[in-house]
Formats: sequence, C-alpha cells, structure tokens
Amino acid sequence: MRIVRSPEELDEARAAAAREALSAFGDETLLIEKYVERGRHIEVQVFGDTHGNVIHLFERDCSVQRRHQKVIEEAPAPTLTDEQRNLVLTSAVALARQVDYTGAGTVEFLLDEASGEAYFLEMNTRLQVEHPVTEEAVRIDGAAADLVALQLRVAAGEPLGIAQDDVRIDGHAIEVRVYAEDAFEGFLPQAGRTSIVRWPAGARVEHALESEQVVSTAYDPMLAKIIVRGADREEARTAMVQALDATAVLGLTTNTGFLRVLAASDAFRDAEIDTAWLDRNEVPAPDPEVPRALVAWVSAMLSAASDTTTPFRADGWRLAGSPAPTIVDLDRSVTVDRPSGRVDTHLVRQISAAGHVLVAIVDGVRHWAAINVQPGLAEIVHQGHRFDFSPPDRVAGAAAHHSDGAVEAKMPGTVIDVRVQVGDQVGEGQVLGVMEAMKMEVSLKAPFAGTVTVVGASAGSQVPLGSELFVVEPTDD
Repeated sequence: MRIVRSPEELDEARAAAAREALSAFGDETLLIEKYVERGRHIEVQVFGDTHGNVIHLFERDCSVQRRHQKVIEEAPAPTLTDEQRNLVLTSAVALARQVDYTGAGTVEFLLDEASGEAYFLEMNTRLQVEHPVTEEAVRIDGAAADLVALQLRVAAGEPLGIAQDDVRIDGHAIEVRVYAEDAFEGFLPQAGRTSIVRWPAGARVEHALESEQVVSTAYDPMLAKIIVRGADREEARTAMVQALDATAVLGLTTNTGFLRVLAASDAFRDAEIDTAWLDRNEVPAPDPEVPRALVAWVSAMLSAASDTTTPFRADGWRLAGSPAPTIVDLDRSVTVDRPSGRVDTHLVRQISAAGHVLVAIVDGVRHWAAINVQPGLAEIVHQGHRFDFSPPDRVAGAAAHHSDGAVEAKMPGTVIDVRVQVGDQVGEGQVLGVMEAMKMEVSLKAPFAGTVTVVGASAGSQVPLGSELFVVEPTDD
C-alpha cells in the first residue's frame, strides 16, 4: 500500500506497490481508494453453511498497524458505539447472505473517526491470522468458540447447529504478532539464527520458532502470535504485558520489546491508537541501563567462578568501542561504565539463575531476563527487548567501516532495482536503487549531491546486512 497526496507522487508509488504485489502475490493488479487519515480497522467474523444459515461472531479491532500491517488485534472493539457495532455486524451478515457465502469469512470495515462513517473494505474468504482473539472472547452456548471446528463442520455439509442468540461476548482478548524486524530502526526486516527462544507459559502461543533455528528473509517476517484473555480489557492488557515480559528471543532481533512498550503505553490503555498512529508517533526505545547492569553482573559472576574471559571483563584494551565495564563488590553492587563515559552503580541481589534465565532485584525492583554471556558475546532480553552488548571488535561478521558517501544495505534482502551507473551525477536524496525483503521495499538514497563512484550490486543480487551497494563522492563545493 502507498499513500499518494499529490500527482507527482503517483508514478513512483504505483510502480513500488505493483512490484511488491507481484513479488508477494503473483498479481500486480492495484486498487485505488479514498484514504482515511484517522480510522479504525474493524472486522467482523461471519459463518455461513449450505443450509442458508449465516451468523456473526462479533467484531475485532485491528487498528494498531505499522505500514498497513497489523501488529495488535483485540476483541471486542473497544471504541465502537452501539449504533456503529450494530451497523457493521448486520452489514457483514447481510453481505454474506447476499452472496450465499459458505464457510468462515472476515468482513472488513474502515471506520472514519472524524465522521463516524464506516466504509466497506473487503471480505477475506478464510480464517484470519487474528481469529484466536475471537475464539478467546466469544462463547457459544457457554463454551469457548472453536472456529476451525465450525469450518470443518460446514465443509462436511452439516448445518452450523447454532443460532445468533447462542453467540455472546465474554471478557476481552488481545493478540500480538511477533515479527523478525527491528521496530526501533524503521521496522527493517531481520535475519539470522536464534540462540535461545522462550515463550510465556501463561498465554496462548502459536509459533514455529525454536532455539538454534535459522530465520531468513525469504519468508513473511511473522514468527509467532501471543494471545491472552481477561475478564475485561484492562485485565487482558496487563496479562499481555506480563506475557511479553516472559518472552525471549536471543540471537535475532524481533519486535517483542516494541510490542511490550506499546501494550504498556497510555495510548493503548486508553484505546487512542488508530491505523496511522504509528506513522505519526514515535514509540520510545527501552532504556538499556538495567539490562546492561544485569549482563555485567552475570559476566562478573562467570569471571569470578573461572578464568573464562567475558565481554564485560576489564582487560584494558579495545580495538573499537567503549572500554570494558568495571565490576566491584559482587555481593552488593555492580558499577558499569556507560559508552557516554557516565558511571552507574546499581544494587543487585540475585534471586535465581538457571538455564540462561536470571531473576534479580535491581535497585529494589524485581527483574526477569534471559541472558547469553560467552567469550566475545553478551546479549540479554529484558521486558521483551533484545540488547546486544558484545564489543564491536569481537562481533562475528561485523561490517567494515565505510566512507561517509557509502550507501549500505539496511537489511538483508534482494536488490530489485538499480537506477544509476558509475559516473552519474546525483542529487541529495535521489533514489539510487531499491531493496526488498519480507514483502517490504526500502529505497536507497544518495546522502548528498555528488558523483557515483561505486555500484556494488545489480538487480536480483542477494545481499547481507551492511553490504556497500553504492558510493557517492561529494561535489567540490
């Protein structure tokens, strides 16, 4: 999807959208529609059988999106008025009945917050990724809904066996999507091998990601879904924050920490997030202070227990990066030199440590973290977010330093378009080429006006993160 606000933007947006659609779906057909600046993405779960029965299983709100991809979904929708809810529910059932629809379907609407109008978007003739929130929030004759069982029943030619009055909402459910992406760096796709993966025990988790598994950019970036339920929305929201606190993926950057910050935010708590909210607002990255102290603590404990050299052991020498932290007074406190030169001291009391999981009291606050400290490696997941404190000169495969005019691959992926040649004169911000990974395109732009001296890849090339793709030498002035 692309937003076009002027005629001059149309050609570039149309070409990019068509390329993405052709790559992801094998069809470059485009639809042009009115853009609602601040809207709510509301969808209704419907079912129809071959006996003329059509019912709805209420609605979901999928308004928390980044780049028009859903991030958090919930049921029921928290901001609908009774009139709006009745409109979308009855309209969805009427549509399914009009076309004699059979099976599970999702009728999607966009609700304009400014006018209160609801626009029909599309109908997805299948179960959606977010169907678990409906299963968790909806009760049929007092039992949890099982949408897959209903779908199989209809496919076998049997009647649904339930009437609309048998379906009701009971509580609130929230789902988050875990993506292989760096949410605090433009949601850029990530690839690599996981080292440790831990999913929360107190939540419904649907995933296919395990420890020591390779994640590539050849597939969609979604790795898992985490679903929780509560008696009301606030109870569900609190449960989701706790579930994300207990989620850890080491070795690979994911959006889990971003999801945790978002779920804990006032904006999400107050249901203020519309479909474009993430385009207008910056979600603050987690503070590394406590995670750094915890990794330093573990590093010190390992160094004290053996002669193993850890990244946080002071050795008085570094090829690049900040000096190693100084560890003191192991039974009471840890002192850490920060990259800025500031020195922090934290009171640490270890509660338990087993299987890479540390529970400790830091400055009076209890913290859970998954930590992997080895020679040359120091990473931690704290409150869902992965921090890598490995020294720059010891990180395997660290990118070489490139000149100021170098344009590097911001993600691992495929170069799909090269627009310049060596010797071309370019202006600041001019697009030199385009990369694609995980259904996402990134334009590579000139950092300043000058002459192209290096073109390091051709269309179709697979390139790793940090590859030097172009070099621009500045003009004399």
